[in-house]
Amino acid sequence: MAAMWQQLHGVMGLWLLLAVGLALLSGVLRSARFKGWLGERLVRRWLAQGLDPQHYHALHNLTLRLPDGSTTQIDHVVVSVHGVFVLETKHLQGWIFGAERQKDWTQTFYRHRVRFQNPLRQNWRHLKALETLLDVPLAHLHSVVVLTGTAQFKTAMPAQVVQGAAVVPYVRSFNAQLLAPEAVQRILQQLDAQRLAPTRATHRAHVAHLRQRHARPE
Repeated sequence: MAAMWQQLHGVMGLWLLLAVGLALLSGVLRSARFKGWLGERLVRRWLAQGLDPQHYHALHNLTLRLPDGSTTQIDHVVVSVHGVFVLETKHLQGWIFGAERQKDWTQTFYRHRVRFQNPLRQNWRHLKALETLLDVPLAHLHSVVVLTGTAQFKTAMPAQVVQGAAVVPYVRSFNAQLLAPEAVQRILQQLDAQRLAPTRATHRAHVAHLRQRHARPE
């Protein structure tokens, strides 16, 4: 009898550990950090599979120091003779309501409604930073927001927003030559020289800069 209870206790302990493990895993999978990581990985794969690396040069997870001492963090940059594509990734679900020039967009899923910063406005700061750091005309920089989740726009989707793997044909739809091959190489060298090491310390410092900036009164 004692042996049976001991065996039952062991089984219950295993089930408890499994339940705790599943709960922790569920929390990780639902976290904003994991969703952001997943979205960026998906975009990285689509770009690698769909763009010829001889003509399109993709860089990922760039943190750059700005002249005022702050930093900007860009998910993906694709450099080609057709311009510099600056990609902001958003892994979202539910319904999205928002226009190109609105300050905030709204995400609705089930009965929850969440307002979040318009990623086009967020990406605009990235473009302005690259315009300064690379000394490239703004007209040669292309803003792209990539939605990697199952979200659907319930308002007209802005032209600079694409869903999923559609990012590849969108990038390839730009046919005009804006940069000479020499300029492409110069930009790649500049980005490689100016980017900060992609470490946790760099990310934490960037997040601290963001919190400090948003804490300031407008």
